Amino acid sequence: MKQFISLFGLQFKQVLIALDQFLGALFGLILFPLTRAVFWADETISSWAYRAWRDGKWYGFLNHIINLLFFWQADIGQWYWYGRHCKDAYISEQIGRQQTPELRNNRGL
Repeated sequence: MKQFISLFGLQFKQVLIALDQFLGALFGLILFPLTRAVFWADETISSWAYRAWRDGKWYGFLNHIINLLFFWQADIGQWYWYGRHCKDAYISEQIGRQQTPELRNNRGL
């Protein structure tokens, strides 16, 4: 039963990530005239917001808003502005953490 609950939680997280990616692609279509930025289909909104902030885009402020929403992930002793949720999402995308284990292990092929 414990394994079932663990796997169910993992699957639920996958659904939330898929919804995030879908909304990101949809927002990209709607916001493209304003931002001229591409939302990649397999990228989360958080990762996109971090890239925008890192690159100095005017809409990069969304990075800080999203970090505020995930305030419990901020470094201990730091204010929300220094939250790391979006940066962690970006790093997760870079290393392929959202992919299946066999794809993560064979990234060099």
